[in-house]
Amino acid sequence: MIKILKFCKRYFTGHIRELCVFGFAVIMSGIFTFWVPVITSHFIDFLVGGKEESQLFEYCMMFSGVTIGGLVIGYIVNRIYVKLSAIINQEMNKDIIRKAQQFGISELGEKDVSRIAQQINSDTQTVTGFCFEIIQNGITNILKLIIPIIVICLINYMIMLILVLLMVVYIICYKIFRKQIYKSAYELKENQTYYFSKIHEQLQKIKFIQTHGINDIFHKRMDTPFIEMLKTLLSLQRIQYIYSGLDTFTMSMGQILLFLVGGTLVIHGRMTIGIFTLISSYFSLSVNSIRYFFGIGKQIQNVKVSYERLQVFAKYKEQKNGGFKVETVNEISLFNVKFAYGDREILNDFNATFKMGTSYAIVGENGSGKTTLINMVIGLYDKYNGSIQYNGIDIKSIDILDLRKNKISVVEQDPELLNDSIYTNIDLYSAEPDPIRINTSMVEWFETDEDIGKINVIENSVNGNLSGGERQKIALVRALYKNPDVLILDEPTSAIDKSGRDFFTKKISEIKKNKIVIIVTHEPYIENMCDVVIQIN
Repeated sequence: MIKILKFCKRYFTGHIRELCVFGFAVIMSGIFTFWVPVITSHFIDFLVGGKEESQLFEYCMMFSGVTIGGLVIGYIVNRIYVKLSAIINQEMNKDIIRKAQQFGISELGEKDVSRIAQQINSDTQTVTGFCFEIIQNGITNILKLIIPIIVICLINYMIMLILVLLMVVYIICYKIFRKQIYKSAYELKENQTYYFSKIHEQLQKIKFIQTHGINDIFHKRMDTPFIEMLKTLLSLQRIQYIYSGLDTFTMSMGQILLFLVGGTLVIHGRMTIGIFTLISSYFSLSVNSIRYFFGIGKQIQNVKVSYERLQVFAKYKEQKNGGFKVETVNEISLFNVKFAYGDREILNDFNATFKMGTSYAIVGENGSGKTTLINMVIGLYDKYNGSIQYNGIDIKSIDILDLRKNKISVVEQDPELLNDSIYTNIDLYSAEPDPIRINTSMVEWFETDEDIGKINVIENSVNGNLSGGERQKIALVRALYKNPDVLILDEPTSAIDKSGRDFFTKKISEIKKNKIVIIVTHEPYIENMCDVVIQIN
């Protein structure tokens, strides 16, 4: 539990003032709880004693005041909890996602993104909720355990010994079951995550499913993950039910002992009914607190699963980023570069130099390593032998994030577009893009202003309101709008018509004098327009 709290500490310390108010409100809420049994016990003795009827109103007023006060404090506690837990959960999500975005591509590999997203969101909520649970109910239940024990001990030590006995029994039960609960909870969370990723796949692949008419067949892909999830769910249910059953049985035995001891004292006149009512109420408060901590023991095992799954991200090697910032990229050089996917060698002793004012065509068969090469040039892969240099400085010493943001533009073979306005897609770096300047840039690539208006908002860019050619044109506008030193294009005109290709050729010839232009291509006309052709075998 200490590790979990330490992990969350840095997120909670940024909200100290709100947490202090929250903690104070929780303590006040707990104090209101103790007044109800006191008022009730005095009221019972008042009834037995046959006192004046006018005092009934006093008790009613006291009870009403405690009830209203408890409701007000409870609202404050709940309000702060809802707001603060949402904010802290968002901060934790962003922090973990930010770290995931820094992973080296080769280190992260081909992961199920929907599964990772579901896992991060679920686990951060679990961990954050647990910390608030400790702050809120932990404080309250410590008060509910200690204060009643003190009061009961002052009235009758035998009943206090019953509470101590119950605590010992609960601790033994927790020690016996904690490992089994953790193992089953871990397996269930893993299987749930996998199952939900398969549900996501059913929605993500709708076009593929309909195109091939495999609706019924594809649905069966959910069956095996569901069976595994159900199996672990039932296993966890069995353990938790036994655990909860022991809790109920222990509580019942404690209540029976209370009836025997307390009832005997009342029958022999050594305790009033009101005092027995007070002890009974406080005994219940203490037992419920013991049960709470017993339940927390089970919850810790579940939260530990989420905590350790989040820690898995820390095991991935974060991509290193140097500190040197390049002002202008004049030259990119690769010396004796070797790269392999596992046992499959992609590049072997590859050498090349790319200079400003020159355009380069990278050609070769599919799978020869063309896309791998450009990923290495922009620093996405760091597990290689040899050296990649910018202006004679090794890429590992350069601030590669700044380089990509300010000096390099890339057009992917299958361009990534956001479901957002056309302006946000063109200018990714401004909070308020300039529509006039962007429209001027787009007119060069699109036939008319009307064509641009049709795609003012991009919706589901893969299957929605854009053709492949329109997506490529938008990606090209975005790349040139940044005005980079290095322009890297991967099959940039494969979906563009002849007039668009002609304009592309003209545009590249115009801008290459102050840029390094690298184009991966199968198109003969691009090979002919480039100054240098680099063949990858």
